[in-house]
Amino acid sequence: MAAVELQSKDHRNLLDLVDNLRSQGVSRYIDLPEIIVCGDQSAGKSSVLEAISGLSFPSKENLCTRFATELVLRRDAHVKVSVTITPGPDRTAAEVAKLDLYRPTINPSKPNLGPVIEGAKETMGINNNRAFSSDTLRIELCGPSQPHLTMVDLPGLFRAGNTEQSIQGASTVRNMVNHYMQRERCVILAVVSAGAQFAVQEVTELARAADPMGVRTMGLITKPDKLDAGSDMEKAYFDLAQNKDVKFRLGWHVLKNRDYNMRSASLAERDAAEEAFFSTGLWKALGSRITGIKSLKPRLSDILKNQIILQLPNLLKDVEVGIADCQHKLDQLGSPRATTYEQRRYLVKISSEFQSLMNTSVNGVYQAAFFGVNPSAEESEKRIRAKIQDTLENFSHTMESSGEKKVIVDVESSRNLKPREVQRSVYLDHAAEDSVEGLRDIVFEGLQHLEFDLGVKMDELLHQALHGHAITYNEALVEIAQRAQAGRIKANMEKKLNSSWNNNNLSKATVLLWMTEAVESNTREYAASFATDYMQAYYKVALKRYIDDLSVIAVEGCMLEKLADLLTPEIVCELSDEEVASIASEGEASSLERKNYTDKLAALEAGFRGLSRLSKHGVGVGSKRSRESQERAAFKRGRPY
Repeated sequence: MAAVELQSKDHRNLLDLVDNLRSQGVSRYIDLPEIIVCGDQSAGKSSVLEAISGLSFPSKENLCTRFATELVLRRDAHVKVSVTITPGPDRTAAEVAKLDLYRPTINPSKPNLGPVIEGAKETMGINNNRAFSSDTLRIELCGPSQPHLTMVDLPGLFRAGNTEQSIQGASTVRNMVNHYMQRERCVILAVVSAGAQFAVQEVTELARAADPMGVRTMGLITKPDKLDAGSDMEKAYFDLAQNKDVKFRLGWHVLKNRDYNMRSASLAERDAAEEAFFSTGLWKALGSRITGIKSLKPRLSDILKNQIILQLPNLLKDVEVGIADCQHKLDQLGSPRATTYEQRRYLVKISSEFQSLMNTSVNGVYQAAFFGVNPSAEESEKRIRAKIQDTLENFSHTMESSGEKKVIVDVESSRNLKPREVQRSVYLDHAAEDSVEGLRDIVFEGLQHLEFDLGVKMDELLHQALHGHAITYNEALVEIAQRAQAGRIKANMEKKLNSSWNNNNLSKATVLLWMTEAVESNTREYAASFATDYMQAYYKVALKRYIDDLSVIAVEGCMLEKLADLLTPEIVCELSDEEVASIASEGEASSLERKNYTDKLAALEAGFRGLSRLSKHGVGVGSKRSRESQERAAFKRGRPY
């Protein structure tokens, strides 16, 4: 692929969009395509980064970097260097503000990162109590010779501790490297030193654990000049570079680092020495495609571009999900409530929603999502009309079946009476009384005035039913009493007929006599029976009236009709500013949460627009497919592409 295509405007825009998402902290929520540089402390990672960027990195072999470093390289007509710190997810707002102030000045003509890294450690608060930081040092370098490339350099792996680094620190670094490697959108650049046995360098073992198929890992061999010419170790690393031993789909590359004797040499001198080394001996056979810094820059740039394009559809999908999640969270948080006006408006909105939900619940219309589709027992409590209906039906059934304190029955002896039964000769002197406390349970806490009104009205209705004048204009009273009398006469006649049916003396005169006796009974007995019949009839009429009055006058009139008026916009408007603030003012945690989601949403939406635009234009799709087909073919042959 031609270098001019690699450095195209679309290519830069593509990387800039992903970097913008990363700089905004989106990588905390969504894995972004990136190249991570991993290896032992002595693998020469710093020299690799220096050769790629031209920046002077600290290169002590026993130096342990305590944080990740993001290196952003862009081709530009002008040389510019900027340094910032991207706060980790565990930072507070005050700490974020402090980290944002760290913007050191670097000389573009001679960029030395030693003081910058020391200053970053101090700003991050790295000391004996805080050995490592979740913050990321971000270094952006633009210049005419820079590739379009973004890499994240991770702290070097180590095993043995000393006065400057502990065994616990070794475990922390390993966990950090593992965490980055597990991100399926990242490309792993595994750096191994030819100056040490391959088997003792664990970076490739970690890489293969995270990427078993080797589809997103590239190996980088450094310090080949440390190998003795013709040795078995040189041959082993030569085979490794050809992808014959540990095979990676992205292959291997070889660099010659600047050694101690060339520590003061310029980049041009460094590149010339490297080119001379790879033009002789065994390494010459590898060719310039997989050796030297000149081919490594465009190769890494191309790999990152292809990885972004490959991940673009899923990245867009994840960004969409992130946007929807932010919008949902912001909807839950509601509008900002910093001023009295915003707070009052918030309460007015809530009161309107309360009235709407309460009215629909009282009217038995449960279409709102608030009520649920298949409500659980807990959610069913929200359905007020259904709850009231069930409660009143149960109350009515209980009153009709068990409301009478005494039941008058026609029996000759009291020996077989049930506890609630009484002979007709005993006068019924008390009406039904039942507890309806269950109705009050649906009146939730804070509504004492409604509960009080409901209780007063219920007591009033019960008192009227028990002690008021027994009067009714319901025509059913006479009908019920007459039906009871007729039934008793019929039962008496049936009893006499059954006992005399087989008697030959039964005659019309006898039957007429019985009928006359049924009508012309003892005056006092007849009067008592007549009064009892009308009393029982009145009880049935009064019971139904009491149940209806309790349902309509007490429950409906004193409670249900007034529920929606408990919180209205008018009530909110009458509250003082102090009352509004005490109710609706927003806590610092909510304000910070809204700000975080607002910032995240803005970054995601901006990134989504850019990524969508590139996706629609099909940026790099053709070259990606061509590239992938060539890589697959090369991987099958066992040679790097």
